[in-house]
Amino acid sequence: MARPYITLGIAFVLVPRYGAAGMAFSIAVVQVLFVCTWFTFEACKYAHISFTLLASEMMRGLGLPTAIMISGICVVLAWWQHLSSVWLVIAGFALGFSYFAVWGRFTALPLYRQSFEGSN
Repeated sequence: MARPYITLGIAFVLVPRYGAAGMAFSIAVVQVLFVCTWFTFEACKYAHISFTLLASEMMRGLGLPTAIMISGICVVLAWWQHLSSVWLVIAGFALGFSYFAVWGRFTALPLYRQSFEGSN
């Protein structure tokens, strides 16, 4: 019930300065803090499993993609002031695409192959 008010509060602070990006950030913060966290704990409670077990299963195989994502963020932050807006978008796109490519190679593709092998 408090989610819309928290979203509006964060939006009132961020939108005047950052515009649509501030609104998107305010929605994303509330979604991550409330929805994802609360739903995850409730799902674990109803499924009678521990949160640490669920988290460890979700994070299996994500070491390299996470390292690439963190290094990409560090590269963009290091070059932030030296690049124009267009090159920041291009760098963000390229680094984000490399994250998804590695994630797909090491996480999604093995799951996809496993589903076909199990159906035979």
